[in-house]
Amino acid sequence: MARRGGRDAAEIEASQPKRGPAPDGRSGVSQNVMRIAILATLLLLAIYTALAMLKIGRDANATPPQNLTLASRTETLAARLDAEGAALRGGLMAAKEILERKADPPLDAAEAGLAVADGSAIAVGVMDAN
Repeated sequence: MARRGGRDAAEIEASQPKRGPAPDGRSGVSQNVMRIAILATLLLLAIYTALAMLKIGRDANATPPQNLTLASRTETLAARLDAEGAALRGGLMAAKEILERKADPPLDAAEAGLAVADGSAIAVGVMDAN
């Protein structure tokens, strides 16, 4: 059917060049090269991801050098805290003994508790029941 322009659809189709591979076959080759390049890139990414996963798994099981001394440092700190607690407890027990005698004033009990604590305590406070 003719349109206003005077040309049929068949004429327009016949006048346009046909798409497809060039007569020398170069178009198909360049597409194959691009496909191979893309597939090679995807394969390299897959290999890289697999190797990274293996490295993460191997590094997760390895113990860093800082963690090797962590147990001994923890035990040392616990022993120091136990010694501090024992010194403080000893100072309080000494102050309690002096207060129970009732002969010495509370200030003497506080001084004795501070002396027995031997630097673990900064201050000792003694309260009377009255």
